[in-house]
Amino acid sequence: MLSVTFLVTGGICVVLACMVISLILRSRRDVHLPPGPTPLPILGNSLVLVPTDKLAVYKRLRAEFGDIVCLTFGTTKCVIFSGYDLIREVFVKKGDATTNRPPQSFFIKSIQKGYGVGGSSGNLWKEHRTFILNFLRKSFRRERLEGLIEHEVTHYIKRIHDANEKPMELRRIIGTSLTNVTLTLGMSKRFEHDDARLIQLLKAIDDIMLYSGFSEALCFFPALKYLPGDMFHAQSMLDDKEDIFKWLKELIDERPGGVPEHEDDIEDFIDAFMLEAKSQEGDTTYTEHQLLHVLFEFFVAGVETSGATIRWAVMFMLHNKDVQDKLADEIISNLGYERTPTMADHPHLNYCQAFISEVQRCGNVAPLSGPHSASKDFYVNDYLIPKGATLLMNLTSALKDPKYFDDPEAFRPERFLDSEGTYVVQNSLIPFSIGRRICLGKDLAKIELFLFITSMVQNFEFLPEDPNTLPEILGCDGISHGPVTFKFIAKRRRPVKM
Repeated sequence: MLSVTFLVTGGICVVLACMVISLILRSRRDVHLPPGPTPLPILGNSLVLVPTDKLAVYKRLRAEFGDIVCLTFGTTKCVIFSGYDLIREVFVKKGDATTNRPPQSFFIKSIQKGYGVGGSSGNLWKEHRTFILNFLRKSFRRERLEGLIEHEVTHYIKRIHDANEKPMELRRIIGTSLTNVTLTLGMSKRFEHDDARLIQLLKAIDDIMLYSGFSEALCFFPALKYLPGDMFHAQSMLDDKEDIFKWLKELIDERPGGVPEHEDDIEDFIDAFMLEAKSQEGDTTYTEHQLLHVLFEFFVAGVETSGATIRWAVMFMLHNKDVQDKLADEIISNLGYERTPTMADHPHLNYCQAFISEVQRCGNVAPLSGPHSASKDFYVNDYLIPKGATLLMNLTSALKDPKYFDDPEAFRPERFLDSEGTYVVQNSLIPFSIGRRICLGKDLAKIELFLFITSMVQNFEFLPEDPNTLPEILGCDGISHGPVTFKFIAKRRRPVKM
């Protein structure tokens, strides 16, 4: 008679064998799917992304397999689309099938938990996307928005002035200033640059930016988060998120007054949110939980991407002194040294517009945008894109598409000017993504970039820390693709009066 131990052991072996065979069969490439590297059993194509330079990996995959590449991670398919025309076809023309967020994403599932706008899908996303757009366009008038940014720029320029032409790094200063813009917009609050609570918030945001690059494996192999030592920084990100939420709750509790009575009484985003919640009867999605997640997205996504773009602007000015000189000539000839830039100057500063566009193109702060998910089966170029697949747009390929940008690796703002020196809009420039998931804060970001960068150039000449060595043009992965830390000298063009 067979022993119980033998039967149990045999049963376990049979189950494991069936699991392995199932995984091997699943790893076989479906001939209807887009091409891609052959996946390994269990691991899939995980080893493809082991190199730290993800942008180089996507470039190599495109060169080997074409504009549509399919990768396998566990049981999930991940499809990467390259080239402006194809990206537009998939995420604009086929937007009905490509707008959702992938539920298996660690950041969306565990950090955002399907709330907010960037992390939600379906009706919740549609409702709150419309609400935020209406707030930015109607409730919070453009003139007032420009005014609060101009006010913050004044403090920002003073902080650079206080460095006294000594080597400095920009990340914390610009992060503080942009966070104050967001705080004023969100809850009518700002902090001094050395405020301990603000420094704590920025540290938590910086950690999430850094650790997000380590969490990719958790999207497809979630069990890895239970390995000892928090090697993928999952718990660290969750702790940082809770710290930010606690900080936001404290600020909300400190707000004076209650719910505004009328739309004309709205002072900030929280006012608008609370008024909308009050106007709805019965069940509502305008809850404290949703509010906290939306504010969280404002800080983590909005502040970081604009800050990274401004740091790239300084980097490219250091590497292209002739470009920096042209910027200064245009700004000073139109404004002089005394009058601070406003958005009324925007149409007249064509070279500045071209420079900012070229910084966005070459800096490429969101190289893969946010991940999407296929809500149904659909076909692209006769390839099947299966329901549930994670979809990525390779924005690098669009921003450096030789079909639209001649000599795409060169930094040349003149590509955005016509023969008369007038700025020309190019639809193929999509730094804010494209389609229904296009960045909701793009208009705010455009104002921030213009006012901060033109004010910087009006007041300072930017020089390398070492006159004989320029900082290397390298980016670092995370939620955004900002330049590696570098120092520079901000030399005053004139005495700054504060």
